[in-house]
This record gives sequence, C-alpha cells and structure tokens, in this order.
Amino acid sequence: MQGRSLPASLPDFPAGIADVLLGSMSRIGGDRLWWPYPDLKTEIEFDMIHPNTNRVFFSADPQVTYWRNRWMHPESYEQYRASLSHDVPLFSAQYTLRFKINGKLYQW
Repeated sequence: MQGRSLPASLPDFPAGIADVLLGSMSRIGGDRLWWPYPDLKTEIEFDMIHPNTNRVFFSADPQVTYWRNRWMHPESYEQYRASLSHDVPLFSAQYTLRFKINGKLYQW
C-alpha cells in the first residue's frame, strides 16, 4: 500500500528480534516492502494433485486469510508414500497445485 509507513513496534516478537527487524526494514525502505491487506477478506483454498493419478494428495479447506498454508506431519507423508509404493514423485514441484481465490479456480 503506497504511503504506508513502517510500524513503530512489533509486539508479537521478542524485543531484541523486533529491534533487528525494524532496523532492517528501515534500511530497506517502506516503498520496497510488501504489506498484506487483511481487510480484503480473501477466501483461499487449495489441493495438491498427484501427477500420475490426478487424485488429491493434500488439501486445505477454504479460509478467509491473506496467506493460506497447511502442514503435513512426516508420519502422514510416510503412510501416504507407503500406500503408493513406488509411484511417489521425487519433488513436490511435480504435483499440480489447484487453488481457489474467492471462488475463482487457478492451476499451477
């Protein structure tokens, strides 16, 4: 957002870390920083699709946020991998990411 100034404090961080972050941001300059705009009330969801079976491997239900993420426990991944035997892509980039932002479908 143009004209938005740096925050005076970062209350969610310990004081020492907040000081380092604020000092670094001030040297970079506010015009080069990206700020989320949560007031947009954006709804985001996604599915990761297996490249060979076209089945959903992993998903995140719709959530109103500016950044949607979800984590998988290593045990869950190992269970998934064992169920597919040798048909597991080596790299996560081999999966297809299908996502919706405010109901509009995208694929990467």
